[in-house]
Amino acid sequence: MSAVVLSFVLLATVGTGGATSDGIDDIADVSSLAYGIQSGTVSSEPTGLTAISGVRRVALYWDPPLNDGGSPIVSYKVYRGGPSATVPSEYQFLRIVQVEAYMDYSVEGNRVYYYRVTAVNGLGEGPASDSISATPAPTPYQGYDYVPPIEPEGGLPTIAGVAVVIALMGLVLFFLFSRE
Repeated sequence: MSAVVLSFVLLATVGTGGATSDGIDDIADVSSLAYGIQSGTVSSEPTGLTAISGVRRVALYWDPPLNDGGSPIVSYKVYRGGPSATVPSEYQFLRIVQVEAYMDYSVEGNRVYYYRVTAVNGLGEGPASDSISATPAPTPYQGYDYVPPIEPEGGLPTIAGVAVVIALMGLVLFFLFSRE
């Protein structure tokens, strides 16, 4: 169900009357009167809501509503809910954005979040999009046993070993160029 919103604009220019012979000012004359009715509805819901989980962040993208209600979309409202969020009233408002994207950095890893988005036009906020869930990754190694990288067999080269190799290369180069 969509609500129809009517807004009225009343424009008038008023002239002031002068003093009469009895000293009482004339009531202001309305020299012109114009009115208009602006009708329309709030927009339909945004479509194509997509969530991409990252390390302690969730990127949201969506498409504009199929119907703007006769008034241009001016912004979007992003809402987030936890695992128990099953109805729109359980979602918390996060932010107003002017584009079809939002990056949520206020999340914890390994936790499920649910998102919805609404479009706002000149006549108000429209219905919410379908909800989508996202589970951000934890900080690297958070919640996991750390396993150090495997060393190559025989160990890693030491500084002394590298110095010996450089010295030998220097001797070889010295003998090659000293023959001339």
